[in-house]
Amino acid sequence: MTYVGLKFQSPRPESFALYKRTREDGPWIPWQYYSHTCRDTYGLDEIRFTPPNDEGRVLCSNEFTHHTPLSGGEATFATLQGRVVDHENAKYDDNPVLQDVVTATDILITLNRLNTFGDERFRDELVYKSYYYAVSLYFCLTQRLPFLTAWRHLCSVF
Repeated sequence: MTYVGLKFQSPRPESFALYKRTREDGPWIPWQYYSHTCRDTYGLDEIRFTPPNDEGRVLCSNEFTHHTPLSGGEATFATLQGRVVDHENAKYDDNPVLQDVVTATDILITLNRLNTFGDERFRDELVYKSYYYAVSLYFCLTQRLPFLTAWRHLCSVF
């Protein structure tokens, strides 16, 4: 899997996460976190790039978490983005860590916290009920890599 994308018809979440499975009925493995509050929400410092010796590390970024645009905002997760690797010359067949990073049989996306524009300080239940998530497009894309058999495979939502 090289890309996972979402398009929102509501403000994008303040915090959301991607999880994957690498085999059917396997455990859900954290893949990528997005949040304005990485430490408070996921217990991680905001980190957009892996250290050279830790390419399999789960990253947390505040990218895609701003409330604007109010509709039509996109979030595209590129599995190798932020990894210390030269994409053009990477030896995927010889790097089991990179193979694991891009391997997924199932994807789970959790929308963990709404962007409420600071309205939570009023503690008004009616205000909270006015917020919602609306996702209009969800896609997965694989590109042909030596160890992958799929080419531009679109995933579906169930």
